[in-house]
Amino acid sequence: MLSAGIQDRSLNEQVVEQLRAISVPEGVEVQIGGTPAMEIESIEALFEKLPWMALDIVLATFITSWHWYLVR
Repeated sequence: MLSAGIQDRSLNEQVVEQLRAISVPEGVEVQIGGTPAMEIESIEALFEKLPWMALDIVLATFITSWHWYLVR
């Protein structure tokens, strides 16, 4: 296990991408951890799910509005 910090937070994404791009021998598994990697992966996951979250909000709003329309 190797450990090193990132000096400049503005370089987080660039450093994590460089680490992900390193080619490793077959059978070797590289895991990138720490706060910078976690932040980047959280943002990537959020943007990946964003269209579905927006659809859920629209559907929930429509169903709730339709329910209140029928109840009146």
